[in-house]
Formats: sequence, structure tokens, C-alpha cells
Amino acid sequence: MGGLPPDLNRGQGRDPGGVRGYQEFDLYGKVVDNGLNNATLRQPGEEDSSDGVTTSNHIFYVAVACACSVIILTALTVTIFYMTSRRRSDRFDKKVNCYENSSSQALTGQSQTFLRPDTPNNANGSGVSSMIRRGVSPSLDLKPTDVHTILSDALIDRKRVTLGELFMEGTFGRIYSGTLLNLDESESAPEQEVYVKTVTDQANSDQVQLFLTESVLLKGLAHPNLHSLMGVCMARPEQPLVVYPAMQEGNMKKFLLKCRMAETGSRYTLNTQQLVYMTIQIIRGIQYLHRKKLIHKDIATRNCIVGAELAVRLTDNSLARDLFPADYNCLGDNENRPVKWMALEALTQKRFSPATDVWAFGVTLWEMMTLGQQPYAEVDPFEMPSYLQEGYRIAKPHNCPDELFSLMACCWALSPDERPKFPQLLTYLQNFYMALGRYV
Repeated sequence: MGGLPPDLNRGQGRDPGGVRGYQEFDLYGKVVDNGLNNATLRQPGEEDSSDGVTTSNHIFYVAVACACSVIILTALTVTIFYMTSRRRSDRFDKKVNCYENSSSQALTGQSQTFLRPDTPNNANGSGVSSMIRRGVSPSLDLKPTDVHTILSDALIDRKRVTLGELFMEGTFGRIYSGTLLNLDESESAPEQEVYVKTVTDQANSDQVQLFLTESVLLKGLAHPNLHSLMGVCMARPEQPLVVYPAMQEGNMKKFLLKCRMAETGSRYTLNTQQLVYMTIQIIRGIQYLHRKKLIHKDIATRNCIVGAELAVRLTDNSLARDLFPADYNCLGDNENRPVKWMALEALTQKRFSPATDVWAFGVTLWEMMTLGQQPYAEVDPFEMPSYLQEGYRIAKPHNCPDELFSLMACCWALSPDERPKFPQLLTYLQNFYMALGRYV
């Protein structure tokens, strides 16, 4: 007897998905539920792998979440840093624009008139105090430790030093030209030209100590724009000889005055581009000091020296009080200070920082653009704190470009945090120098 068609047989079958199992069909081809439908039958000894797969999935998702979190945090950090940098840069640019507008007014009559810009120099005392408390970088002062110990590795035999012409003299300080005998046979010349700073026999022990203490400010620092001592002769401790490399044009303040007075026969008639070139070199010297955690505290043309091709070096301030007495004043505290080059917080609280060097640099730039004029010449030194507190500043020098005066004014912001940093000043002046070159 023939059998029924296969699709009507009751018996084994496969589900459409190909999963092995048993299904029952009735005579009409309908599936009969036997409790095994859609179930996978495992062979003996075969383990369930679904738990392992689930655990792996969890680990994968956790790893992806962690990676995304790290990426988001990194992006946020970079964004915050970028926005902070842009905010500082924009604030500096806005200040420059502010002063460019103010400097375009009729302020070029007398170089010693005073300017009171609207902002940011106008601020009340409480604002200054809060800015100072918030903190600029504290200065790392040179302590008057045992100077003789500091100089012990820089001593020079007196026989090597020959004094020449006396070319600067104060009440007790003197600067000579001279020569230093070279001991190194590899040197091209047996001797080299030097400057020699010393004191007269009228100097007392405190003056000698101050002279030596200030002379070691730049000792051991090697930079093309710093003028550090070569050595010291202590054959007569009461009259030490401090030896420096000679520079062709000498003290910058004297040099600027010679350039202003045509009858002196200076080799240079300085133009704006040359002056900017000189200021760029001063900034580089200051930046090197700040990288060494040193605050100069007396940046001025009197403490710079000029060589051939307008090479400029920043010097220490030894003997500056004696040789340039008009630049220093005592405000009743028995201390001669460069009052008219000092920021308000340095004047009133003796607080020094890189920001106070920025202020002094602004005054130095003003000196250079006036070829050595005296800042605030008509202001009583005792009135300087109140003048600065009220927002008054020296006005734009005659024939000074607006861009340079804007830069000076930014340096004189009352709040230390509002003053530009030296890297900003350097970039600004380098760009201005190149722009001047395109129009020469």
C-alpha cells in the first residue's frame, strides 16, 4: 500500500530557520505544539554560551563609555584653554585699540603734559588691593647674602687690570675704560677692552656693600642681551674693581642724549625702526631674567648699554643711584628708588613681580622715543602715588607713532593683571618692526 505524501506525514521535521528539533503536524499540515517549538536542543555536554556573550557585551559597552568620557573631557579642557587664551589676547587687543583712539587726540604739544585715559588706568584703591591680593607672581629677590662668597669664583688678579680714561663719575662711584690681560693663550688678542666700575676712597662700607650686592645681580647669566660682570678684583676690599665687557657706544641714556644733540657728532640719527629694534633686544634680556625667576626692578635706559650696530644689553643697576641721582628719590624711608619708573604696587607696597618690570619697560620705551627725556619731570616725587592712583600718565611723545604709545599705555594699567606679558609685547613690537620695514 502506497504511503501518504511526505508533507502530510506525522513525524520529524525542521523549522524554517533550520534549527534542529521536533515538530508534529496534523493531517492538514498545521504544526502541533509539543512544547519544543523554537527551542534549541543541545547535544549532551554542550554548555550555554549566552551568559558569556552578555558579559562580553557589558565590558565592551563600559569600555566605549570610558573612551567617550576621556575624549569629551579632553575636548572640554582644550576648549577652556583656547577660550582663556583668546580672552587674554582679545583683552590686550582691546586695550591697544582703546589707547590708539585716546592717543589720536591733541596730546602732542608738550611732552611732559599728562594723560588720563578712560580705562583701564582709572580704578579705585580697593580694586588695586584686590588684584594684588589675588596675586601676581612673587618676585625672587637677590638677598644680600655673603657677597664675597658669591664672588669667590670670579676673582681677578690686580695685575691683569689696567685702568684707562675716566668717563663717568658720581659722588663716590666711577667708571673707567680699561684693558684686561687674557691668560688663555687661545684668545686672539693678549688683552681685551673692558669697563671697570669702582668707588672712591670716600665711599663708606655700606656703599661698598651695596655696590657689590647690585653688581652680582647678573653674575653667571649668559645671554646676548645681558651685560654681566667678567670678574672682580678685591686687592683693596674698600675699593673693589668690577670688570665688564666694553661696548662701543656705552650707556644708553648718554647715547640717546648724544643722538638728540646733533652738535655732539653722534654716529647715529635714530629713526623709529632703529628704536624699535633696540627695545626688542631689551625685552629678550628681560625674558631671560624672568625664566631664571629674577625680577630686575630697575629697568631704564640708564641700565642699558649700547654696542656696535645698535646691539643692546641690559645691565645691573650698580652705581646707577650715584651716577644718575636725578632718576632716584627718597620718599622719607631712607631708600633711594627710581620712583618715576615704578608701578603703583611697587611704590606703595614694595611688591615686585614680572608685571612691575612691564610697567618700567613702558617708561623705558617712553624714554627712548623722547631720546632720553626725564619722565614726569614736573611732578613732585611725593605726589607720584596719588597721580598714578588717579589714572594720570605721561602723554604721547612728539612724533611717536600711535601704535607705540598705545603699547606704553597698556604697560601702565593700574592692575598688574591687566598689563600685557612680555611675550605679547615682543610679538607686537616684532610685527611693528617688520611693518616699518615695508614702508622704508
